[in-house]
Amino acid sequence: MIRHSTAHLLAQAVKSLYPAAQITIGPVIDDGFYYDIDCDTRFTPDVLAAIEAKMEELAVADFKVSRSVIVRSST
Repeated sequence: MIRHSTAHLLAQAVKSLYPAAQITIGPVIDDGFYYDIDCDTRFTPDVLAAIEAKMEELAVADFKVSRSVIVRSST
């Protein structure tokens, strides 16, 4: 769950800083997660530092996070 939640945090930070960025599939993998991101901005070390800082800012914000399990109908 922590990797999945962190992946969403990354996507939220990127969209906050770069609203035109297109976030695509980003699965959790054994040792982390990744996203394919289409963005006009090149992700340099400085940009990555800004994204990390935005993630830290969002992580301490008072957003309600909950987990829901939805069962698909067989019909």
